[in-house]
Amino acid sequence: MTTENSQNNVTAVTQERARAIMGTNFLGIEDVIKHFSVSFTDDEMAALRDIPFTEAELLECKDTHVLFPGYPLSILEIQYRVPSNRLRIPYHIPLEDKDFSKMEKVGLRWYLIRNCSEGRAMAENYWDQIALLDKTEEVPRACEMIYMIMLYFMVYQKCLFDNYFVRCKDNSSKGYCVSIGNFHVYLNVCCWDFYVKDGHIGLATSRKPSLEY
Repeated sequence: MTTENSQNNVTAVTQERARAIMGTNFLGIEDVIKHFSVSFTDDEMAALRDIPFTEAELLECKDTHVLFPGYPLSILEIQYRVPSNRLRIPYHIPLEDKDFSKMEKVGLRWYLIRNCSEGRAMAENYWDQIALLDKTEEVPRACEMIYMIMLYFMVYQKCLFDNYFVRCKDNSSKGYCVSIGNFHVYLNVCCWDFYVKDGHIGLATSRKPSLEY
């Protein structure tokens, strides 16, 4: 069954078709329910019925992005739901004191987030990296990145961002840029100055939804 976007006159991609296109870069509602131990209400399921990306966009991103449904969880709530010792927060970043870890929650929507940094400006500061984004891209929050990376790991037993960090949209309480990555045994959360240049720090990016329903 398909639905039509009235604004753009585009036929929505079904979840079955999206899975066929994205392959192992697709995470479904059933994966969220199983691995994060949550349940969706009828209204929440209805909100996720339509995928806000065209088939052409999914075909373009099938090897470089992960498509997944969000559920309203904070970083602290995600931490309680993942295997022990898989999400590590250094002692100098106490999550309990950070608004981004308690107040920021993943949105109830479909996300299309890049599964690697693409090597773009890995040795540049945050502002120079931001300047490279095109009009279809934005920087995701740390909660969205951690949600995707941990869910992907639990479904496919593969660590994304295993040998470098990527900067997220969030600021720490001291004004530093929150970054995640270096996922070997555990996923690390760190904070750096926005002007730091390092060959192992990239930028997290996601596609903006192109369809509205």
